[in-house]
Amino acid sequence: MNVVVATLPVAALLVVVTGAMWLVSGHASDQRFVRERVALRASSSAAFIGSYLQDAAERQWSWASGRFQGQTVPPEDIEAAATSFGYQTAVVLEPDGRVAASWPPGSAAVGSVLDPMPTYLAAARRGGVGVSDVAASTSQGVRVISVAVAFDGPGGRRVFSGGFSTGATPLIAYARSALPSEGDVYLADSKGEVITSTRPARAGTMLASLDPAVARHLGRLTETVDGGRHVTIAASTVPGTRWKLVLVSPDHVLLAKTGVEWLSWALLAGLAVVLGATAELVRRLSASRIALDRANEQLDETSRRDPMTGLFNRRQLLEDLTEAGHRHARDGVSFALAVCDVDYFKAVNDRHGHQAGDAVLTQVGQILAAGARDGDRVYRYGGEEFVVLLHAPGVDGAYQAAERLRSDVEASSAGVTISVGVATVTDNSDSDWLLGAADAALYNAKRQGRNQVSRFAELILG
Repeated sequence: MNVVVATLPVAALLVVVTGAMWLVSGHASDQRFVRERVALRASSSAAFIGSYLQDAAERQWSWASGRFQGQTVPPEDIEAAATSFGYQTAVVLEPDGRVAASWPPGSAAVGSVLDPMPTYLAAARRGGVGVSDVAASTSQGVRVISVAVAFDGPGGRRVFSGGFSTGATPLIAYARSALPSEGDVYLADSKGEVITSTRPARAGTMLASLDPAVARHLGRLTETVDGGRHVTIAASTVPGTRWKLVLVSPDHVLLAKTGVEWLSWALLAGLAVVLGATAELVRRLSASRIALDRANEQLDETSRRDPMTGLFNRRQLLEDLTEAGHRHARDGVSFALAVCDVDYFKAVNDRHGHQAGDAVLTQVGQILAAGARDGDRVYRYGGEEFVVLLHAPGVDGAYQAAERLRSDVEASSAGVTISVGVATVTDNSDSDWLLGAADAALYNAKRQGRNQVSRFAELILG
């Protein structure tokens, strides 16, 4: 009995030492894990910002391809585009580089040639998507970033560029959601000028002056001392641009999640406390990983929703179209698209203001979502356009579903009507064809007097 009692302290010591060694090795692994998650969050958040800019470019291309097809571009047309997209500046260039139209009036003289040609416009003229650095809008007195796309005009390749204020864009919310815990987030252009950040910054502020330690360590995952604090810095390039998204997280926040602060306490405690601390360590590590996964899931969900209406957005639509196309090819499951456009929406904005216009769009979105059948999905496509993915058999079934939605909007208190274009999947169609076909039917509904449903099949049959 005495022998057994005498060996208990030794056994307890062995447990403590063994547990401490396990914690030390686990701590180093957890440090790497958490820091790698910061780097992963930086790259995934940068990729999402890139997809937002790509969506903006695709919406511009769709608008310009359908509405800037005259020999000249009337001032009211480019003003309507700027109003619809919320741009502070806009310009259309002819194939030879001359200005075809600009907004606000007088910001660039019609017929003039921009000299020197900005790099992002030159990239668009070559057929790519151009994204600018931050620049001053002298006509509006704000700092803007611009997106430029090429499209086929009557005389060749034209370019449409729109610039939006750095202070009036979802980029702020997207960038700031990249790091849910304590820390700093910076989005900077290729010159190092801050586009947005979690630290207060005046327009035109350079990252080097706002946070010199961060500016010195761009381009790699690193640990450094910034103002007396140990931090982890992760930077990632935004695809399609020369912008950088930078995440700065204090080590005491990152490593608290791995249980490092429990280690020294556990070494000095008795066996019972060591066992309790070990259990708490495991629980905290598990909780931190669950929290990171939930944050990623929330970020992913946010990236698939339109922030104003709460409906699914263009990104989710394209993914759902791809999946529906695979089901159709594999199992023969039919589906259709209904592209809806609010009639005379510009008049709503002009008469009542943009806030009232946003309220109308939100209400129309709610009406469409409420009227959609089980299995159908409603998306905000951009501007005043909505898309409904209809799981309906054949052309007639899709038409009837779209007609009910049109009638719901007309009978509502929104005070507007919608025109709808419907296209049904075929054996040889893909997402681009289906969207184009529904869009063609929509414009036919507009030409026929608005507030009606037009089927692409009718256009083919004449």
